[in-house]
Amino acid sequence: MARARACRGFTALKIEGGILPSEFLHAVATLEAPRQEGADYGLSKSLEIKEELARYWRIGNDLYGRYSERRPRQDLAASQVDVEEWLVPFLRSLLGYDDLADADSVVLEDRVFRLTHRACEGAVPLLLVTHDFDLDRADPRLGQDGRRQAPHGMMQEYLNAEDAALWGMVSNGSKLRILRDNPSLTRPSYIEADLDLVFAEELYPDFAALWLTAHSSRLRPLDDRASNCIIESWRATAQETGERVRENLRDGVTEALRQIGNGFLCHPANTGLREALETGALSSERYFQQLLRLIYRLLILFSAEERNLLHAPDATDEQRSLFADGYALSRLRERALRRRHYDRNRDLWQGLQITFGALATGAPGLGLSALGGLFRAGECPDLDGAAIANEHLLETVRNLAFFRSGNSLARVNYRDMDTEELGSVYESLLELRPVIDVDASPWAFAFIGDGNGERVKGSERKLTGSYYTPSSLVGELVKSTLDPVIAEAVRARPEDPCGAILDLKVVDPACGSGHFLLAAARRLADEIARVESGAETPDEGARQHALREVVRHCIYGVDQNPLAVELCKAALWMETVEPGKPLAFLDPHILQGDSLVGVLDPDIIANGIPDDAYKPLAGDDKAVCRDLKKRNRIRGQRGLFDQDAVLEVAIAGLDLDAMPEDTLDEVERKRAAWRASQRDEIRAREAMRADLFVGAYFVPKTHDTLDLVPLSDDVDRLDRDMPGRAGVEDLVRRRSHAHRFHHWHLAFAEIMQDGGFDAILGNPPWERIKLQEQEFFASRSPEIASAPNKAARDRLIRQLDRDDALPAERALFKEFESAKREAEATTLFARTAGRYPLTGVGDLNTYAIFAETFLQLIKPHGRAGLIVPTGIATDHSTRAFFEHAVTHSRLVSLYDFENREAVFVGVHRSYKFCLLTLSGKGSPVPEAEFAFFLHQVEQLKEPERRFALSADDFSLFNPNTRTCPIFRTKQDMEIAHKMYKRAGILWKEASGSEPEENPWGVSFQRMFDMSNDSGLFRTRRQMEEDGWTLDGNVFMRGDERCLPLYEAKLFHQYDHRFATFDGASEKDIKNGNAQPLTADEKSDPGAVAVPRYWVPEKEVAERLDIGRITANFIKPSRAEPSRAEPSRAEP
Repeated sequence: MARARACRGFTALKIEGGILPSEFLHAVATLEAPRQEGADYGLSKSLEIKEELARYWRIGNDLYGRYSERRPRQDLAASQVDVEEWLVPFLRSLLGYDDLADADSVVLEDRVFRLTHRACEGAVPLLLVTHDFDLDRADPRLGQDGRRQAPHGMMQEYLNAEDAALWGMVSNGSKLRILRDNPSLTRPSYIEADLDLVFAEELYPDFAALWLTAHSSRLRPLDDRASNCIIESWRATAQETGERVRENLRDGVTEALRQIGNGFLCHPANTGLREALETGALSSERYFQQLLRLIYRLLILFSAEERNLLHAPDATDEQRSLFADGYALSRLRERALRRRHYDRNRDLWQGLQITFGALATGAPGLGLSALGGLFRAGECPDLDGAAIANEHLLETVRNLAFFRSGNSLARVNYRDMDTEELGSVYESLLELRPVIDVDASPWAFAFIGDGNGERVKGSERKLTGSYYTPSSLVGELVKSTLDPVIAEAVRARPEDPCGAILDLKVVDPACGSGHFLLAAARRLADEIARVESGAETPDEGARQHALREVVRHCIYGVDQNPLAVELCKAALWMETVEPGKPLAFLDPHILQGDSLVGVLDPDIIANGIPDDAYKPLAGDDKAVCRDLKKRNRIRGQRGLFDQDAVLEVAIAGLDLDAMPEDTLDEVERKRAAWRASQRDEIRAREAMRADLFVGAYFVPKTHDTLDLVPLSDDVDRLDRDMPGRAGVEDLVRRRSHAHRFHHWHLAFAEIMQDGGFDAILGNPPWERIKLQEQEFFASRSPEIASAPNKAARDRLIRQLDRDDALPAERALFKEFESAKREAEATTLFARTAGRYPLTGVGDLNTYAIFAETFLQLIKPHGRAGLIVPTGIATDHSTRAFFEHAVTHSRLVSLYDFENREAVFVGVHRSYKFCLLTLSGKGSPVPEAEFAFFLHQVEQLKEPERRFALSADDFSLFNPNTRTCPIFRTKQDMEIAHKMYKRAGILWKEASGSEPEENPWGVSFQRMFDMSNDSGLFRTRRQMEEDGWTLDGNVFMRGDERCLPLYEAKLFHQYDHRFATFDGASEKDIKNGNAQPLTADEKSDPGAVAVPRYWVPEKEVAERLDIGRITANFIKPSRAEPSRAEPSRAEP
């Protein structure tokens, strides 16, 4: 079990895993948290909380005094002394669990959970054991069938398995722990009170904090839902506070980058650095990248020092003390609080350089093993040899180590802060655009947009927490995606379960800061550590070793942003530091590349480059494109795909994965082997083959490049080992490097040859591929991004290319034109290259083609889980994808959420997204599980919200579109299912060999259109002025009639009188705001819906074939996700 650390300010209270922030526990102790009035604790109005605390303190001391005397006696039953005489009275008399009662063992999914008690009307399970139990050590007394279980582990597994239980307690008399449902199983999470220490040392403040936190009123559900209790509301409040902390930390990190960036620029000793920047030998982007690497080094040090992971296992106390006193980063953190150390000397940086060097290669005298990795020489080549004044370095450390909380300065808790949370802070900074003002004196390092006082659309999204995927969502996806894969792997190899788990391959194709990869790694490591230790809650050493092994063998990621790739590596390194071992070699696992642009299945190259690759894009010459299309059709002898070549690349990958990494020398040998494999002749040929195919879409097509654009014949030449055309491969290689083509079959050859990845997890971008001008200029030119309208923005963009434009403006214009063309090329590739047959249609959005990529990457018996807009199941543009998933039994589950409670901060509250889980083609799922209109993950525990649908059910509900029907509850679905079964089909389109079914003879037509037919529409005022008389809702004049023109807003399912314009104001009529008919009006059988417009009966007759039913579908002006589009029927 990971060692919990005492909360600052408390001696006997400890928090592990961030179940509640230590700062929030301080708020509870000082009665500053919500719901802490006396009445909230069940006290009468005449009693003060502080007075009652003193009384309970006396009672507790009396109870503990008797217990401590009787505990050592051998003649007394331990269960009587520890449980009946101590824990039960302590819980009942002191903490208010009046209904505490004995409980029977519970069987869930063939697992036996030996609970001892329940409280709060059964909502809070307890496991009260004797003092000879270690809460974290597996014990046969709690196991079954020879399996041992630890008390903590058993309670945690029970909370995870039982939907009706959210919080629980476990105690052995000496320690009391409060646990919460933690389905992700990524790390232990609890609040612990050392009861022996509380009473033996008379720690009244600790007792008071425990009473205020663990009192029955905190855990008792306020209704029938376990999630509706005060401690859960505290946790939600703490999470909101955590979001503000992340925002403050984000600001602090941004300021730290400014400080350290300016510190290096302005130091007089750094002449070489300034010359490199001035001449362009070092770009501002590369400078920024090195600054980030330096910051990552500091982050790893903060985290590893606080978790005591830096030193080798055999390091002596003297060595640890020597490091702490002279070389630890904590020294700089303490100095950063004292302004007297803020001078212009550079000795602190020199000392920090010694620390970096010691971590790079090891320092036996300090008890430090070599870490290598980010600390290697050459990672920050322009900074390691530079100088920075103490004042700038300490200001940097201060901004990283502390944040402003109200009027005080709070220390960042790197020990308990999730690496995912920290990663989200840094990921949001990757869109910052650095700028260096060489005309300033001294030179100034800043970011575009600094000082303009505004955040424009686009930059605000990038700089807020919208990157951060809540751990609850990640945990649910890990549960639905990875857990079944682990279980299947262990079942298949019972003789070697650890080996089976380490052979699993997990990838995130848009990994960002590595949030999903970290969660997956922890889950895999937890299972390995449990198997190896034989316990449910293995110790920190076993867990840390397992985590490093999992990251080495199982974890893979891809991201287009090079800074995100480095951030992901840094996050994995922070989490996997193992005492005595170097940082894992992650270069072959975490790659920079565009997951969506490249070859995944080399079969798409077999027929050559499609003619569509030569369609003209922005900047292309149309005549050249026509010529290239003709040339592409002229092919010599066609080459054959060399499967053996890819197999050789795969074997090299397997050999590389087997190489050890226990010492720095072994890591360096593995690095050398990997670099050699990247230069291998066979691999280079296959990479060029794929580059030629993809490059045809991206190479500019002008008169200058006419003879350099790749053609199908160039691919054939390569296959036949014939010399290529001069310049073609060089140009394609440059385009591949610039756009970062990612060829899955080569980048992870050994995995793709084995059928794909066992688990794919992620929250890919939800963005249109078409270049969004506001977002593009948000971090480059806020003035353009903030233009009042598109016309003004286009004018400003054109001015970037005016005759007297500055070089920087021309460069920005060129970058914009290039980005625009790249977006068009990506769209064309997605639509016509053959890689996206299901989603490469319409106005492309990245989430849709990422979803298809996830589907393509799954191993036959694997799974994929991703977070995407719910439109993946309901939109017409993704209809083919969803139908494929349903008809091929690839859909496992879809849980739909509305963002009303800001699960995603920075995303509109009305936005709908879903957790989508897919299976491999070798593991069909006959029925998929659904839930809709969720607001929080906890609602998935409500069985009435979840229901299952089969492929036949989709055919029943939506036979034409096969898109997903939406129901709020299981009961709604069951009622609709019976109705549809009984009513039969209305109309079904012909599909393939299946003929049309139209038993009712239904036809569809567009009767009237507001744009084309508005000249026929007459208002009520016009009709009355012309002498017409209203009869019901039909206007009459002699034998003539004008019929009411219904709009969708006037009726609803099962209600032809839903709304009316009768009595509406002129403004509401003009704006189309109909008024709902009241219940009294609907009780009148003569009441009708009065429209805005009428049309002559003869016009209707011309459009209708009288005697036949015609269904007219009228599209509402604004889509409402909770309502299907209604229809009407006319004779």
